[in-house]
Amino acid sequence: MDELELLFGLQIKGDLFPLLDYTIDIIETLDTGVDIDPDMLHEGLEPGQKYLALPYSIIKEMSPHERKDLVDWLRKINPIGEESTEKLEAIYEESNSSLANIVQKIITRTQSSPTAIQLRELAQMHENIDDELKSRGASASLDEFLRGQQAGMIVKPKNHGGINSIDKLAPEQVALVGKQVVPLYVLCDTSKSTEKMDRYTHLQSLCLRLYENRRTQQLNDSVSVFRYSHDVERLTNFGNVELIFPEGDTATGNVLYEVGEEIKIRYPKDPVCVSLITDGYPTWKQDTNGNEVDAQEYAEQMAASLPKNVRLFQFAFSYINPEDHPQEFEAYLDKVCRVSDAAPHGQTIVLVPYQEASLPYLVESGHQHTKQLKLIDGS
Repeated sequence: MDELELLFGLQIKGDLFPLLDYTIDIIETLDTGVDIDPDMLHEGLEPGQKYLALPYSIIKEMSPHERKDLVDWLRKINPIGEESTEKLEAIYEESNSSLANIVQKIITRTQSSPTAIQLRELAQMHENIDDELKSRGASASLDEFLRGQQAGMIVKPKNHGGINSIDKLAPEQVALVGKQVVPLYVLCDTSKSTEKMDRYTHLQSLCLRLYENRRTQQLNDSVSVFRYSHDVERLTNFGNVELIFPEGDTATGNVLYEVGEEIKIRYPKDPVCVSLITDGYPTWKQDTNGNEVDAQEYAEQMAASLPKNVRLFQFAFSYINPEDHPQEFEAYLDKVCRVSDAAPHGQTIVLVPYQEASLPYLVESGHQHTKQLKLIDGS
């Protein structure tokens, strides 16, 4: 949505900012540098009631003068959230034209912003990758997607060379890599914090894509999906995205233990790819036997105990913008990478918000990278 909309309460989610009498003060405080989570404003909305809404990204892009015009308009109509549909439609028709010029100027600015350009580039990359995967089973574009860091920041591991220590996927290797078979484990952090910015929906998209690729036999490898919060659950039907929902803490150590033990039995020698997806640090303070542990230390210990035939890719959703808070981001990197650095072969890739929709492709790129390593090793 790029402009003012009239929507039912159940349709207002994600970035959408409901325009109500009590949100006027919030809009005014944005000039002081205060930021808010639009999800906070969604909880009290009635599903069947209609409301006026704007994307929060548009509001943040407004100049002080533009924001004042919006506030003045809101004070004039004073929406309290109980208006009839007819009244709201009349307000919408009358005011949408008066706000159109303001909103259109902002849209023009945001569409030419670096982030908007990057999103369009990512979308084009996704399309190219899909075309190549369908025809050849592997993709040079997918390899470049991983290495180029448009969709995620590759953090150099402490104990090995990382992704860029081997050559790029050569054209003559593509078909051969596509024929390699490597088991894939996908570990989805479904802790309560993934509710923020609807991050769990990216996990849903990933699982649905994996399911469809298995169903259509575009992906012939064994795929095992686990969700972890305060407990660990294998998702036998990972095409049912309703099984991916936010709750509880983050039991990183527990899921690494369970998966590691299974791999030791099922794949004692074969290369295995494990994708660990998380939006933060380990927080669940019990091991698999119920004993109290330090969550971070336990996760690192379980990563270290993974078999040496496992390639661990940790995809981390960052809650810190590196451009706005560089020192905090460095501290975040240091801590979040401890899990992957503890593993025999671990690699962390950090995603900032505009990159998060690329998660399914990043997981596929890590899987393909493991296949390339298998081809090179001749195993």
